[in-house]
Amino acid sequence: SSVMRVLAATVLLSSARRVFDVIVRVQYGSAHELRSAAVLEASAPVKDSVTLMPSFGEGSWTMLLGEAEVRNSDWVVFCEPGTRLEWDRMEELLSAQNPTTTFLGNALVDEALLIIHHFDDSKLAYPLLASGFAVRTAVLTDLAASIASGPPEQGFHIDAAHEFAKVLRDRLDVSMVHSDVFCVSFAATCVSYFESVDRWRIDFGSRQVSSRNFVVAVKSTAAHHHSRVPLLQSTWMRDLPTTSAVVVMSDRREALDGGLITVDLGVNTNRGHCGKMLELLKHLIRQHPERPYYVVGDDDTLWNSTRLGEILVSYDPNDALYLGERYAYGHGKHFYDYLTTGSGIVLSWTALTRLGRCIKRQECQCPSDDSPDDMALGRWFRSLGVPAIHEAGFHQRRPGDYHEDALAVEGPAVSFHGVFQPRPSGEPDAQAVYERYLAPVAIREEL
Repeated sequence: SSVMRVLAATVLLSSARRVFDVIVRVQYGSAHELRSAAVLEASAPVKDSVTLMPSFGEGSWTMLLGEAEVRNSDWVVFCEPGTRLEWDRMEELLSAQNPTTTFLGNALVDEALLIIHHFDDSKLAYPLLASGFAVRTAVLTDLAASIASGPPEQGFHIDAAHEFAKVLRDRLDVSMVHSDVFCVSFAATCVSYFESVDRWRIDFGSRQVSSRNFVVAVKSTAAHHHSRVPLLQSTWMRDLPTTSAVVVMSDRREALDGGLITVDLGVNTNRGHCGKMLELLKHLIRQHPERPYYVVGDDDTLWNSTRLGEILVSYDPNDALYLGERYAYGHGKHFYDYLTTGSGIVLSWTALTRLGRCIKRQECQCPSDDSPDDMALGRWFRSLGVPAIHEAGFHQRRPGDYHEDALAVEGPAVSFHGVFQPRPSGEPDAQAVYERYLAPVAIREEL
């Protein structure tokens, strides 16, 4: 299976075996990631020691696996596009490791049971991806053989770092060793550190059409018109640029405060919502054509409108963009990526109309109205050749469902979801989530 090609690739012979090679997981639909990864690639003392691994294809996103080659080296260092390496220090560190140390990096351990980690209570150590991590090549080869004999049982793939560490532990009894020199910020002793990819973003908005001129569609139901929607109006909706528009898609037409009138889509289910999503997309095409971007979220999704605008202007609105928080499902030929609709997704007009044509041909249809809408979208866009682009900052869950170090390195949050659900004692309510994480800086300073 191509899921494991990065691990099962034949070791290339050379006159001298290197201490380590580098694999950078990069999204080819993200120009700023490519520019940032190119900086890391150019810094390598040996030209062919860095491989950019396309994170689009079977298993490449959540398992950190793809069609890259494992070359003739003792270790492989996995990096994000913003990871920076001190090459001599890294070589010295890895050369000095005890043979029993096979998996090394900046280790995180969950202090609470997290839904994104399937409520794993084993205190598994897993890597902070931004800092990079190192795995012995022999371990990757053994893992390839193990996976070839049978794929991991877990069907849903949510957190690349945690699930990679879990597979190593469960299949090979390999545990991660923490090292303080895999850093977040630069320091004299670090072998690696992280540099935000924001510096490599290009503002397409100023050159073509303002990406702040977007439509936000909120999936709702009549039962939430007077409980959830008012809080949305008093928080992120008031922060939107005046050129944007908000449409509340529901199962009943109703005039709400502030002149907001909900749209009756004629369909509603208690779960899945594929039928509602299909009608929502058709409505956007008919009633709000030719906007650069379309943002879709739930009525328990909160947004950082400022950060959303900053991100969107760094993408070309002429591209077929399908953007959000990336999950995956399945293995091998049944594998596909999808974006979680709870965290919110962004579609360009190009992507939306391409999907609209597929719907009109009846090739993109819901198995049932209550099928999962996000997974259906993932399958449809995969069939259309549109990649699911992950953007850090989109969150399917609340802040307390993520490790605080992982949240911190992402930079400003774009969204959080599930904010009205019952929460553990001490976790912020919906208003507090907005004020702490999503409100414009000026508003946060006033609070």
